[in-house]
Amino acid sequence: FESIPKELEAGKCCALQDSRGRFVGHGIVNPASKILWRRYSQSKEEPELDARAIESRIRQAVAKRSGDSFCRLVWSDADHLPGLIVDRFGEILVLQSVTVGIDLRLEMIADILQRLIQPREIIFRCDTPVRVHEGLELKVSTHSGRRLEPDWYCIDGFEYFLYLDIGQKTGF
Repeated sequence: FESIPKELEAGKCCALQDSRGRFVGHGIVNPASKILWRRYSQSKEEPELDARAIESRIRQAVAKRSGDSFCRLVWSDADHLPGLIVDRFGEILVLQSVTVGIDLRLEMIADILQRLIQPREIIFRCDTPVRVHEGLELKVSTHSGRRLEPDWYCIDGFEYFLYLDIGQKTGF
């Protein structure tokens, strides 16, 4: 990057141009991160990652992976939501945020997921060490504010006793 406008705040959306002035895309900026800019769109017509855009991307991601009760519903950059991972464990969703841009939109994302999927609970697994490089704190919580007890899950014919709030990554 040749220059970074001082008014850019972490988590804000901005367009990026290459050194010749050609449009590269819209992304979320974080001056504190080693990855300064994360693209969410190549379209010039979509400047904001607002509730409408997020819901549209989540709907598309869920449609691609519907029919499976245990799967990765949202897969970060692959679904044009950089830093957001959502895994489905039956009636439970485990959400991982690894960027400041997603962190600032967590409640909006949880509300969208609640409305579209109607899970029994959403666990926020925001405890991966990469968050430190984004200037974010490590934390684990639930959408309801209640602790989720470990439980048995039958996945592909195998029984697993999972602690979804403390397991490796988003479950295992």
